[in-house]
Formats: sequence, structure tokens, C-alpha cells
Amino acid sequence: MTIALIDANAFYCSAQILFEPWLRDSAVVVASNGDGCVVSRNDPAKALGIKMGQPVFELRDLEARNQVKIFSSNYSLYQSLSNRMMAILEEHSPRISPYSIDECFSWLDGIADPEAWGRQAQAQVMQRIGLPVGVGIGPTKTLAKLANWAAKKWKAKTGCVVLLTDPLRQEKLLRYAPVGEVWGIGRRLSARLEAELSIKTAWQLANADPKLLRRYFSVNCGFRSIVTGRFG
Repeated sequence: MTIALIDANAFYCSAQILFEPWLRDSAVVVASNGDGCVVSRNDPAKALGIKMGQPVFELRDLEARNQVKIFSSNYSLYQSLSNRMMAILEEHSPRISPYSIDECFSWLDGIADPEAWGRQAQAQVMQRIGLPVGVGIGPTKTLAKLANWAAKKWKAKTGCVVLLTDPLRQEKLLRYAPVGEVWGIGRRLSARLEAELSIKTAWQLANADPKLLRRYFSVNCGFRSIVTGRFG
């Protein structure tokens, strides 16, 4: 089985920049309803230290100095662009499964060159609606998600497309990836894994004793299954 996870880069920010393209290299954030907190930020905004969930009022000084552009959310626009992105991916995929407004799984069974497919899909979305996307490809949803994380983390090197079907590449990435980047783990659980079992990487999690993990965390299928994707 080969699965791709296609995910728009800083989707809400990218959607807003479509209509103000001169902001492409500038720090941009999108605020929640009522402009309460940050719900999307692009790479230049991350470089300024702006955090997800940060209160917008804390950014007003940066805005006044023209160091960041703050947009109010426009969910009608985001949904329209999401619908168009999914339609493009459906044209090029044997089967898709939208996961969220800006993410979609695509099954690539029968595709001879999955990485070439990923780059073509990426190019089509950019050409037709102007959205940059990352593509992660792996034998399971979990590994496709992790490949997508790597694609975006090393954009210059990967071109935002990573194929993670080779076992050696899988091991290399799992050894590097923080455990919190594994789909279904998150910050709180990763903090507990490190504090209680000294598990810091996805590789350590994948090779941990499932019985020990179940005893500490009461997970029926075991965390190893989450990483290797036996259930995903």
C-alpha cells in the first residue's frame, strides 16, 4: 500500500496572500473569530517567534511597525479553496479521503512513480489555484504524515515532497523525528513519554515494549502500532 498526505502550507495565510501577492515573503498571520488569537502563521511569522494560539493584541506593535500583516479569518474563502484543491487531487488520484480543510490522503496503488505523482500533484495545485502544498508519501497514513512533516521542515532540500517507502529512509527519519511529531501523540503525551520513559524520538517509541507502554498509558493497541501503522 502507498498513501500520500497532501497538506497546504500555512493554508489560511497562503489563501490570503493569493489576493495580496506582494506579501509572499512577509510575515503573515490569520486570527481566529473575533481576532482573538493566531490560528495560522507562515514561515516568516514563525521566524519572528510568533506562536500558534498567541493573543493577537501581543502582535499589535509588530503590526504597527509593518513587521507582520494580520488578517481576520475568512472561512468562506478557505472552504472554497479547499473544495477546489480536493477536486484537483481527485482528478489525479485513484482514491482520496479528505482529512481536514487543508489535508487530504490519497491512495496511490497502481501509481508507478509515487514521488513523480507527488510533484505533479503539487504543481497542479499551485498552477491552478496558487496554493503551495507539501506531499508526504509512505506505506501507512502515519508514515505519510511523518513524511509530510519532513517535506515541510526541509523545504529547500525536499521541494516539499518526501517519499518514505524505503525502510532505511524510514529508520533515518524516525531516529531524527521528535516523538511529538508522530500522528496521535502531541505535546502532552510526548512530555509524559519523555518524563516517564525517556522516549524522545519516534524511533524510540517504535521500538519500545508495547506491554510497558500499555501499563503506563493504558493504550490497548500499543504505541508501536501507532508508529508502524499496523492500525493506520
